[in-house]
Amino acid sequence: MERREFIKNIALGSVPFFIGKSLFAEGKKESNKITEITFLHTNDTHSRLDPFPDGSGGKSNMGGVSRRASLIKEIKKNSPNTYLFDAGDAFQGTPYYNFYSGKLEYQALSMLGYNYVTIGNHEFDSGTDKLLAAMEYSKFKIVSSNYTSELSGFKKHVSPYDIFEVNGVKFGVFGLSIPFKGLVGEDSHKGIVDLPIFETAKTMVAQLRKQVDFLILLSHIGIEIDEPLAEKISGIDLIIGGHSHTYLKKPFTPKNSDTMILQAGASGVYLGKLDLKFVGNSLVKTEYESIPVK
Repeated sequence: MERREFIKNIALGSVPFFIGKSLFAEGKKESNKITEITFLHTNDTHSRLDPFPDGSGGKSNMGGVSRRASLIKEIKKNSPNTYLFDAGDAFQGTPYYNFYSGKLEYQALSMLGYNYVTIGNHEFDSGTDKLLAAMEYSKFKIVSSNYTSELSGFKKHVSPYDIFEVNGVKFGVFGLSIPFKGLVGEDSHKGIVDLPIFETAKTMVAQLRKQVDFLILLSHIGIEIDEPLAEKISGIDLIIGGHSHTYLKKPFTPKNSDTMILQAGASGVYLGKLDLKFVGNSLVKTEYESIPVK
């Protein structure tokens, strides 16, 4: 059975699957050293700091940062090498944002121990100044490769990419966000410009692929763009996505691509959990679970 058909037919929930050869690091020194790492991810949480109340349909009594914190704490007990990612639009959706303009949302992500966050279009709903003020409360790394600015506050908090290492395995993270046109007014993103997505992705892959064993795109561009990007630009091992509010119970691998795409719906009602196992510097196994936050 071809790998793509295998992935289509595996059970939902916690699903082990094996990766095609192009996702394995090439030309690495032989080693039997085993490294296990866990990636947790959310997207489009939209200021949902509290659980949904009764009467919210299928989301009733789900979500909330306190419950997510408990899940994260429990996972970290069994998986010490755990990294947290959020794919943008942490702002806008409840009165918390109306009153505090994103400060509480970024404080919450910091207290939960997030490592990497990218920028969504709703982060600009109160304008650049309010976004930069909220960034002062961030204790995580903000990555955005196609949003660029000469503003000192932006340059202080936002980087195009980052590289981290676990037990000798090197991981690269870069970010892509949706173009402003039609979504964010010029006055709202004043001082910040957006670069073309595909051209930026090509540049980042060319720059990072030679430096890392596993390359992650933290994306707020939507599944409709993630998919063709994965098909046209090789070298990205994992896309942790957002913007389209797509709920994927298991990783999606586009046609003619070995790139895994993840997305956890919206509003923080699910926490995605991806476990990776490396032997030496080569990925040998992954397992994924979509965990309800309740």
